[in-house]
This record gives sequence, C-alpha cells and structure tokens, in this order.
Amino acid sequence: MGDLWWTEADKPWCFLAWVFEYAAFLREGYGYVSSLPLSVDGSCNGLQHFSAMLRDPVGGAAVNLIPSETPADIYQRVADRVVWKLEQTKDDWVSRGWLDFGINRKITKRPVMVLPYGGTFKSCMDYVRAAVAEKIADGTENPFGDELPKTTATLARNVWDSISDVVIAARQAMDWLQKCARAATAAGVPLQWTAPSGFPVLQSYMDRTHRRVKTRLQGSLIYLSTVEDGDKLDGSKQALAVSPNFVHSLDAAAMMLTICLALDNGVDQFAMIHDSYGTVAADMDMLSACLRHAFVDMYEDHDVLAEFLQSLPEEARAKCPELPPKGDLNIQEVHNSEFFFA
Repeated sequence: MGDLWWTEADKPWCFLAWVFEYAAFLREGYGYVSSLPLSVDGSCNGLQHFSAMLRDPVGGAAVNLIPSETPADIYQRVADRVVWKLEQTKDDWVSRGWLDFGINRKITKRPVMVLPYGGTFKSCMDYVRAAVAEKIADGTENPFGDELPKTTATLARNVWDSISDVVIAARQAMDWLQKCARAATAAGVPLQWTAPSGFPVLQSYMDRTHRRVKTRLQGSLIYLSTVEDGDKLDGSKQALAVSPNFVHSLDAAAMMLTICLALDNGVDQFAMIHDSYGTVAADMDMLSACLRHAFVDMYEDHDVLAEFLQSLPEEARAKCPELPPKGDLNIQEVHNSEFFFA
C-alpha cells in the first residue's frame, strides 16, 4: 500500500496476485507449487456453439473450431467486411468519412459478441455509438460534426448487415429457434428442452399486467406500481429469449461435462466463469484436453436442434419450419485447434 505502482497495470488485482506468486517462486526456486489459477477463454463462445451444431465451416473457421497457425479473429473479419462495404459506396460522403475515421475490431466486437445472446439492431447501434465515442475521446477526429448521430446509425446498419454476411448459419439457427418459439406460443405451450448435460430447461414468459395504485403517505400523494403475471404466454418475449436461453444451456452443459471429465482425470481445482475455464498451472494441459473432448463429444452425441424440436408437443412441432441445413465442418478438428480455447 506504500507503493501503488502495481495499480497502473491493465488488471491491477490480477497483476498483484501474480507479483506475490512470482516473489514466492524467487524465494523457493524450482519445485515451488503454484496455486495461482490460470484461465483459457473461448473465442466468441456463443457462435462456437452455433457453428458446431450446424457444422458451419465458415463460422467455425472464424471462431477457431478448426486448426490455424494464428488465432482467427471474427471481430476483425466483420470489421473487414464493413470496410469492404464502405469501399463499394465510397462516392458517398458518409462512406468516405467512415473510411477516413477508420473501422477497427473495437467497433464491431460488442455487436458480434452479444449476437447469440439476444443481440438486436438496437443493441448493435448502441454499441457502435459507444465505440465511436470512445475512439473520438481517444483523439480521433470526428469527421461528421453535428451529423455524427445520423451517420453513426448508418454505420450501425452496415455493421449489422456485415455480421449477417460473416455468421450466416448462426443467424439461420436463431431465426429457426424464434419461429419455433412462436409456433409453441400459438399452440399455447411453453418451451421445454433438455440440455446435453441432462439438465431440464423450461422457458415460460407470461403476459404481465401493470397496475398503478394511488395513495397517500404522511400527507404526500404517491403512486405505486405492481406487476402481475397473466395466464397467457407472451409470444414476443418467448421468441426474443429462446436463442440466448438455448445457447446459455449449451454453455452450461459444455462446462459441466468438462468438469466431470476433468474430475475423472485428476483435476480437482476449478475457476470457471461462463466461457472462461481455469485451474492451476500444473493441471491446465489436462483441462485443455478435457474441454475439447467434452465439446466434441457433446456435438457428436447430440443433434441439439433436432432434440429441441422433438421436445415440443406435436401440435407445435407441426407448425415449425424445417431444421436449418448443416454444413461439412468436421467437429473432430476441435481436438487439434490450439486457439479454440486460449
């Protein structure tokens, strides 16, 4: 506390933990037993799941489901697509302005990241505006002046369309899930499915009634609001929520299957958060192998979209569209992909 130089690090508390660990190693030398957790993260994990379930070779390559010498960066791929689109219309002053401004992965990262978890064009626009504002705050000149809000909306539309160009299969799966959710709502039944881990999922968003109560408290007039669930399913909420809930159930299944497999192979220390898998340094190689085996086995043993469809009652299933087509991605390649989780 007397010398706060460590607070200047990007992640000061993580850095300080490493400092103490390194100091202990210097004191004890080789043979020191480290207890500092290390972690590996999936690259846009939601899109990894969509690419795996649809065997999408394009999306799979973009999120490191197949081996490569360098990490694939889907955020940069979307940024490159945005730049390509702007180049096609560079006679327009808005396109020229954005090309001069510079489109980088920071502008496309958040919209791509949240897409599998219910991202919408509105959220895309909010994230693009925030990224543009941050870049301007860092010193990049605003080429549009007072026209910035309007032109940023145009850029957001370009980003949104570019995401669809890069992750075609994932968008198809999301649209299919939403149509199934609407079909189930029309049949008056909630959504139920079983994750590959055996965990049962129930999604039931009901219509809500808002009631406003006018009363007095210590001489002051106040208004209170109450919200009550109705007796009918909310079709809009059911459709909007199904994709993020479905992918989260797969995230959780992959993690639980990984932990079970790792426990069977002697790993008993875990620091797991969503798509960040951690353990002590001595066990990281084993955990890395287990998470790949668990992921591959999950998608070899389960056709998760077909199982989702079969979980619906017959009257709802009859109104659902055909399952989205599958590609030719070899899911076994995940075993050899260094950057799948890194």
